[in-house]
Amino acid sequence: LEESCRAGKDRYLPDFRTLQELYQNKLMRQENLAKQLRKQQRDIKENEEFCIEQKSMFANLQKLLCAKTKSTQSRHENSNDTPIEEMGVDFGASQMLRLHS
Repeated sequence: LEESCRAGKDRYLPDFRTLQELYQNKLMRQENLAKQLRKQQRDIKENEEFCIEQKSMFANLQKLLCAKTKSTQSRHENSNDTPIEEMGVDFGASQMLRLHS
């Protein structure tokens, strides 16, 4: 079959004239995939330190927000003010918060 395909009498598949063309195409696609994966791995390694730092900052922010929520709840427990669950949150103008670990 392969020899008749190479001679041009038959086609192995509609998209590929010979079995050799099919495997060359598969090999090329795998090589391109490997290049993409190596690039993705390189990008991850280059940004690893920043991602770890960002994760730490978000953990600190979560601790801060939990402490603020507890503080606000305890302040409103003994008063007749609106409970914290019913209070609206107004972010207004942007403010920066920097946490140091």
